[in-house]
Amino acid sequence: MEKKVLITSRSFGKINDEGYRILEGAGFSYLNTGSDFDQAAFERMIPEYDALIIGAHPFPAEVLARCEKLRIICKHGAGLDNVPLDQAKKQGVKLVYLNTANLDARAAMLEINGGKPYDDILVFAPVPALVELADSLLGKDGCLNFFSGPSDPNFSAKFNFYNVHYAGTHIVGTSGGNTDDMKESLDMMSRDLLNPAILVTHIGGLNCVPETTLNLPHIPGGKKLIYTHIDLPLTAIADFGELGKTDPLFKKLHDICQANNGLWCLEAEKVLLEAKA
Repeated sequence: MEKKVLITSRSFGKINDEGYRILEGAGFSYLNTGSDFDQAAFERMIPEYDALIIGAHPFPAEVLARCEKLRIICKHGAGLDNVPLDQAKKQGVKLVYLNTANLDARAAMLEINGGKPYDDILVFAPVPALVELADSLLGKDGCLNFFSGPSDPNFSAKFNFYNVHYAGTHIVGTSGGNTDDMKESLDMMSRDLLNPAILVTHIGGLNCVPETTLNLPHIPGGKKLIYTHIDLPLTAIADFGELGKTDPLFKKLHDICQANNGLWCLEAEKVLLEAKA
């Protein structure tokens, strides 16, 4: 009996059609509803499918509970927040979080997979040892997806080219997105499903841009939010508390951010801009 795959990611297949060719070559039929995704239609359709390549939309646990045919869920993109993991576990889908701090990482990860190497590995941090570990875990025709943009232009790691030649292992770099990704992100932000504030670790004014740009590889943290109509040194949100001991503005900003899970927010922005007006 033909196996059916439902694709709901808007960006799947946008860069190239290799994913579709792999599905066709394996004898799967597929339907991609990403560009015209409708949540209600998805919830009606998914019980009829054997596999799902999911985007960032919700997948309610009660809907998954009706999916008796579904055998695999592949998240196209980062994060699993929209996949009901508890319900998936009840239905036989296995997810493992492994702390390898005090383990032989390679042996432990092979054990999890029944002693077999892996077909696909995603690396989410630009750490040479992590890349090399992933390389050592690849099986025949295995793919290492390097989903972690390094800031160091000289970043490098060893890669086993014997396996590249004889076992067909390969690597792909995933970075950035397309217009559909941007539309999907904005839609999710508007519905409070994503909070981009978690990315912001520093704030500053236009005056700090030249120095910040020149020294960016040496400045820790995430995104630097720049207000182009004020003067303000580049300041880490984590430093608000210490600065607030002598500066009432930073004391107020610290209190606001602490009440917002340590994140920059609209209330803090209003206080800052009013003070700098």
